[in-house]
Amino acid sequence: MSLAIGIPNLEEIIPLIGVTAGIFMAFIYPSLIDTMTFLPILLMKYQKIGLSSYRRRKILLSIIYRICRNSSLIVIALFACGGGLYSTVLELIHGYS
Repeated sequence: MSLAIGIPNLEEIIPLIGVTAGIFMAFIYPSLIDTMTFLPILLMKYQKIGLSSYRRRKILLSIIYRICRNSSLIVIALFACGGGLYSTVLELIHGYS
C-alpha cells in the first residue's frame, strides 16, 4: 500500500528497472563470472613450468580471446543500457509534459 502511495505511476518506472536489470543479467554478469571463473585457471596453466612453446602460445591466445570477448560484451551492454535508459527517460519526460 505504501508503495502505491509513494509511487503512483509505477508502470512508468518499471522500464527503467527492466532495462538495467535485463542488460546486467543478460550480458554483464555472465561476462564477469566467466572471467572470474576461468581466467585464474588459464593463468595458472600458462605459468606452469615445462610446457612446450606451442602449448604456452595456445593458452596465451585463449587468455587474450577470453578477455577481449568478455570486454567487448560488457562495452556493448553498457551502450545498450545507456540507449535504453535514454529512451525510457525521454518517454517519461514526454509523458509528464
